[in-house]
Amino acid sequence: MNHQKTLSTVLCTALIAVIALGLCAPAFAVPWTLTATPSSASVAQGALVTISGTVADNGVGTGGLLVTVQITDAASNLAYSTIVTSASNGSYSAQYRVAPNGAIGTYTVNVYASQGGIQVASTVATFAVTPATTLTLTPTWAAPGASVAYSGTGFTASTAFNVSISWSGLAVQLSSGTATATGAVSGTFSVPGIAANVYTVTLNNTAGLLGTAIFGIGQADSSQLMTALTAIGTNVTRLQTTLNSLGTNDTAIMTLLTAVSGTVNTINGNTATLSTSIGSVSTAVSNLNGQISSITSGLASVQTAVGALSTPLANLDAKLVSLNGSIATISTSIGTVQTSLSSLDTKVTANGNGIATIQTTLGTIQGDMAKSSDIATITTSLGTISTKIDAVQADVTSTKSTTEGLSPLIIVAIVLALVAAIAAIASIVLMRRKIAG
Repeated sequence: MNHQKTLSTVLCTALIAVIALGLCAPAFAVPWTLTATPSSASVAQGALVTISGTVADNGVGTGGLLVTVQITDAASNLAYSTIVTSASNGSYSAQYRVAPNGAIGTYTVNVYASQGGIQVASTVATFAVTPATTLTLTPTWAAPGASVAYSGTGFTASTAFNVSISWSGLAVQLSSGTATATGAVSGTFSVPGIAANVYTVTLNNTAGLLGTAIFGIGQADSSQLMTALTAIGTNVTRLQTTLNSLGTNDTAIMTLLTAVSGTVNTINGNTATLSTSIGSVSTAVSNLNGQISSITSGLASVQTAVGALSTPLANLDAKLVSLNGSIATISTSIGTVQTSLSSLDTKVTANGNGIATIQTTLGTIQGDMAKSSDIATITTSLGTISTKIDAVQADVTSTKSTTEGLSPLIIVAIVLALVAAIAAIASIVLMRRKIAG
């Protein structure tokens, strides 16, 4: 009985002690928690992504912690890394813009929170990167006040957007709207009355996606040109008249040709024939900033502001102006250029008596040839060229030139051999006559 009473006393004492310790001791600590949420689960190349979250101790947001944010792209390369400090309520955020040509696929976000140099929490999140957004303007060049249509794809579905133009460091808003359920955008804007120049039009939405396009604004001549374009309609004759009236105003001509989708087709002299969306027209190559970029086998590659083409040098009224070593200077209807003789399919022919003939795709000239070692130097009225002797073709054109290099003894031997051959033939003929008689 005494033993039972003693055991009961011990148990009661232990229970009281445990309760007392529970009242006096602090509550069991809840581990640190850390969250990380990308601003969108899927973004396009070039888009802005915001990573935000909260770091908490025992469920209470804690400030002053260092939060490391690291983003690895779909190709497993470290694309971004930064350290931010949590606010007093434990919140933090970091922004990362995906590269315009960034890898397509899933990006991994690793976030670490540290206090006093000791990591207390970590978490992982992901977001997907899709192909870049597109933005198209029609037309791509217009005068102030003109209406321009825009359209694009790849934007966040059902998200509001703004269209603006960058001018003198400012963003002038042009239009706004909301993307469709498939992420498509469209609308129109009026060209602002700002200085004639080339600008960047930007479409950005509230999710941080961007789309850009180059746009040209023209005043003065361009404004007059817009009036001319309205009058042109589909009349090629009027288009040709307008081109002629513009003279050498390159900017205005290019504006006009852009509006009718002009591309260079052929060149004859200084006249370029263009194919346009409303027919074929002609204008001076000089109006199109035409230049010869290279020459191969007598064909010139001509670069113009509305395209490139290859044409025979003869179509450019090309003429040899001078020769110097292995370089030829050529004058053409669109300027003077230098090129190697090999690009003109040059052949040198030795005709004897120290005279060499030089054949090129631009014609034939002759000159005096002198030999030194294995180099032949040919002096012409256009200058001097040098070539290896083994590159000079031997062209024997007469019996005289053939025999000039033969010694007298060899010539005598040839004559005696001919006489002996004639005598042998004669004796055979006489012998046949005797046998027959």
